[in-house]
Amino acid sequence: MNATSITQWVANKIAKHDNVKSVNIVDGKIHVCREKGEDIIVAAMSERRVDARTVEALLKEVGGVDFVTNIPKDAYILGDTYQLASDNNFGFGGFGDLLSALNLPSPRGYISSEFAFVLRSLRQHTKVQNVTRLDDRRLLIDRHSIESVVVLVLNDYEIAAENVRAGIDKYGQFQAIVRSNPNSRVTSEALMAAQEAGIGILSWKELMGELNRKWKWKK
Repeated sequence: MNATSITQWVANKIAKHDNVKSVNIVDGKIHVCREKGEDIIVAAMSERRVDARTVEALLKEVGGVDFVTNIPKDAYILGDTYQLASDNNFGFGGFGDLLSALNLPSPRGYISSEFAFVLRSLRQHTKVQNVTRLDDRRLLIDRHSIESVVVLVLNDYEIAAENVRAGIDKYGQFQAIVRSNPNSRVTSEALMAAQEAGIGILSWKELMGELNRKWKWKK
């Protein structure tokens, strides 16, 4: 789809949202009048790989917005995208994120509920000095007086061997897969695949404990 089609598709979809009164496309942006909350402006894009320069190019074309949404569910989002959004006070996320953000008083500064919990928990950990979002699923965790670690955060209901292999293929280097979903399960094949790759698979509670100790996994 071209830019006009993408914008029209998003506008048509969010027009059905319970908190949306009306939508209008003006100069490539979606102007949204809401039932509750301030009116907002949304820009839409469809890229398989997104970084700060990609979003900056879009904003240069359409101007200031409250939220930028990227349509592909499996897109790879570099961490500088989230930093750009934070620095410039606009929300960023996939289409599902936009639907959630439409219910907020303001979509600016939006973070998914999953990563709001993840980032808050890590930053409150006494051993954690700093947390950097490397991309849409990896975090660099700098620790006080001990080596930094990189983790891949997954929220799948089941972690199978394919999740492990796909995570390595898409995201490259990390020391452990961390399960943000408390109800998730791990298959024996996944544990074997992780062991072969030299990475760990941890629940959230296990990660909180391991952050206090020297890291076991070396990938």
